[in-house]
Amino acid sequence: MAGRRPGLSSILHPLSSSPLAAVLLVPAIWVGLEWFRGNWPLNGLPWLFLGHAQTPALALCQVADVTGVYGVSFWVAALNTLLALLILYRFRFRPLLASASVVIAMTLLLVGYGVFRLGQKDVLAPGPTVMVVQSNYPQSNTGEKGATYEEIVDFHVGATDASLRKHPGVNLVVWSETMMPQINREAREVGAALARGPFWEKTHRRLSGLAAGHDTALLVGGLYWANWRPRGDGWMADDRRNTAYLYDARGVLADERYDKIHIVPFGEYLPFKSGFPPLYKLFLSLSPYTEDYTLTPGSENAITVFEVKSSTPPARFVTPICFEDIDPLLVGKMFRGGGGAKRADFIVNITNDGWFKFNEMPQHLQSAQFRSIENRAPTARSVNTGISGFVDSVGRTHGLIAAGIEGTSVQTLLLDRRSTVYTRWGDVFAGACIGVTLATAAAALVRRRRRRVAAGVVADQQAERST
Repeated sequence: MAGRRPGLSSILHPLSSSPLAAVLLVPAIWVGLEWFRGNWPLNGLPWLFLGHAQTPALALCQVADVTGVYGVSFWVAALNTLLALLILYRFRFRPLLASASVVIAMTLLLVGYGVFRLGQKDVLAPGPTVMVVQSNYPQSNTGEKGATYEEIVDFHVGATDASLRKHPGVNLVVWSETMMPQINREAREVGAALARGPFWEKTHRRLSGLAAGHDTALLVGGLYWANWRPRGDGWMADDRRNTAYLYDARGVLADERYDKIHIVPFGEYLPFKSGFPPLYKLFLSLSPYTEDYTLTPGSENAITVFEVKSSTPPARFVTPICFEDIDPLLVGKMFRGGGGAKRADFIVNITNDGWFKFNEMPQHLQSAQFRSIENRAPTARSVNTGISGFVDSVGRTHGLIAAGIEGTSVQTLLLDRRSTVYTRWGDVFAGACIGVTLATAAAALVRRRRRRVAAGVVADQQAERST
């Protein structure tokens, strides 16, 4: 046993028998797997990454404007790999000096970079004043909200009107995801002959009057129904979307809207309809819906950038809906303009987290903090059941409304003129980690094959000698 690393080769093989290589390879492989889980399959779920848990130490998170959240995950994995090696080496420090030096240097670089970024104040300028409204309607797994649409509309109009009277000068009011019914023009025109149609038209007029009456823009999450066709004794829309609508300060509903791109499997569509029909039919039989409830996703090539006229030039914003703000690639694409410039100034996230009961709300907020850091853009969040509020461009939270209560919050955003490596280049760091992961796996396979070939040669030689 003298001079050997007890148990190390069996645990880390075929990664490496070198502690220095291990503190670099293990984090790279971890990040590669995080990226895979976040992007594949079924649109992925980039949730609960190692990096997300580090938001209480924001100085360590600022590197995300270069590497995305994956850089922070890499550091956490490197630190934990070093601790694991320390145990495996039975707390003998000498063999780990090189690997410990790398992790310590990595930590110092992260902290130093973070302190530098947190200290940059001359890059900020006052932007629009934004109000976020938080309702508190629980949601069942069938999609039913804890109130009728009439009650939901009444609450939002009443709460907004009362809060705007206390806070004049608000430039933009934000309501959360799917709180409004079908208010697009086609739905209202077809709906004139339907039982629910007059309510849709009345809702549109109330929202228009609210915006015009307070001289404020109004962004609302609602349903979009189009391509209507007769069905039985009524009508059905073949094109149904999860949409963000904008009323300007004159009360005019903008022609532009944003349709949610990354729709959620099992909640907004059932997978495998064409790829594996038997499995799709099984999912449909287990679904809480009485029919195939499938939303049409928006196009990644038609990401809407809205404007709010609070200054000259107007401030620009993008609106990831629901879990889209946990998708770093999508949000980065929303900001990516020509020549490395940002094409938006801030993020507005509208979300319905009414499905959840436990820790998902703060976890969602932690992920949103990284989108602000990655793109150096403040975020305004309106979340049914919470947590609503604001995140600045370095990830600090402000004006939060706790989960499970109703309320409004008002903040003047500080816009950040910095463009970031992440906005321009996306997951380059994660891609490098994936490359390292694939190279390591390939090397392990080659090594294993060589050992088998060598073992076969030895066996043949032994057989020849025995004859």
